[in-house]
Amino acid sequence: MIFTVLSITVPFFLLIFLGICLRTSNFITKKNTKFLSKFAFYALMPPLIFSKISITPAAELWNPGFVIRFEAVTVFLFLLAYPIGSVLKQDTKGIGIIGLNMAYPNYGYIGVPLCLIAFGDKAALPLALIAFADTLVLLSMITIYTSLSGNQRNTTDNLKLIMRNLFGNPLLLAAVFGILFSVFGWTLPFYINSVVNMLADAAAPVALIALGSSLSAGVFMSNKIEMVSISLLKILLHPILIAVAFLYFEGQDPLWIKTAILCSSLPIAANVFMLADYYGTYREKSATLIMLSTIFSAITVPVILYFTLTYV
Repeated sequence: MIFTVLSITVPFFLLIFLGICLRTSNFITKKNTKFLSKFAFYALMPPLIFSKISITPAAELWNPGFVIRFEAVTVFLFLLAYPIGSVLKQDTKGIGIIGLNMAYPNYGYIGVPLCLIAFGDKAALPLALIAFADTLVLLSMITIYTSLSGNQRNTTDNLKLIMRNLFGNPLLLAAVFGILFSVFGWTLPFYINSVVNMLADAAAPVALIALGSSLSAGVFMSNKIEMVSISLLKILLHPILIAVAFLYFEGQDPLWIKTAILCSSLPIAANVFMLADYYGTYREKSATLIMLSTIFSAITVPVILYFTLTYV
């Protein structure tokens, strides 16, 4: 079992490390990194999501109990950021970004390929539901927090941000189209379907190299305790709470539970940095937290995957 876990996780983190090496050696420049990340996120990951969900039986698409349990933990972690942020002397806007760092896993670059390899194509649906619900809930929460902080964008601008992130998110759009194709039994023409599958096959390696090349040491040295604490809360407390929510209260498919636990153990999503940059707060620290949580997860994710495969 240990060999199985390592055979799944080690290649992922080696590809991330390769991205770091390519960026450090300047083989991939900062400009190249941005292009590679956008290419993976907009051109490769959507075909991967669509190709897996579109072949899922329509009867499996409705599972509100699953979404409610996962999002209850998401909201709890976001609210937990308030006392933590207060201790760190952050304003309401900064506390909201800390909440994102504690509750927003990296579904796109790591979660999708990792879960599909670990649990098979059937993990695509719970992945899509988690990503959709989490995006909606977390963007709503950050909007509320920033609206309560002085000198902010008005409520209309914040609502526009939510809608833009929802309808402009290619992974969510791919999930929606995949669901429509599943429900109505639609299929793509053979040649288009072949292209979609070829793009899907390239998604994982390109996305992981892009993630590695985008990591930065940031401001770690002057904020060690803060950075380490928030990183560990994300990659350890989050999966523990999800495991309790699903294992203590029965009634969900084991594969869906495994997907939820593994998703929650992922490092912080790169989207958090984009939102921190948009709101103009906690920007450098968010970049550092993404890097640090990704490094820590090289150890914790294999352990949690072993737990899910063995005991769930």
